[in-house]
Amino acid sequence: MNKFSYLNIFLFASSLVTQSAGLPIASLARKTPVDFQNEVLPVLRANCLACHNQTKSKADVILETPRDIADADIVVPGKPMESLLFQSAAHLEDPLMPPKENKVSAKSLNPQQLALLKLWIEQGAKGEIRSARKIQWQPLPPGLNPIYSVSV
Repeated sequence: MNKFSYLNIFLFASSLVTQSAGLPIASLARKTPVDFQNEVLPVLRANCLACHNQTKSKADVILETPRDIADADIVVPGKPMESLLFQSAAHLEDPLMPPKENKVSAKSLNPQQLALLKLWIEQGAKGEIRSARKIQWQPLPPGLNPIYSVSV
């Protein structure tokens, strides 16, 4: 073999090592807390909740609220590299999530989404689900009487 063949073998082996190192993760420098409902939950809805919800909880993992995530014991608050949720999403640890062949066409998280998930876990994996909008009840207009029953 000549030195170009060795170089090709080295480059091929290096690409295999790089691919098994997981997905790329963006760097996210910010001081403000991550809002679970407005930032993390939309990522989970788009990629995870089809299989990990109250109705259908594959592997008994529900990702709808921070409490559900804590109950599943897949997050170590403050330590994303020890959290199965992050390791699986970043393809650093089996099971890789989402699986390549999944029925709901879920896609792997992009570098920015992984960075956000990592920061949320670093910040303690806290949050809450608030009502989407506050209901403002208004009185009925004058002359409009409510109907209490209907006969068919």
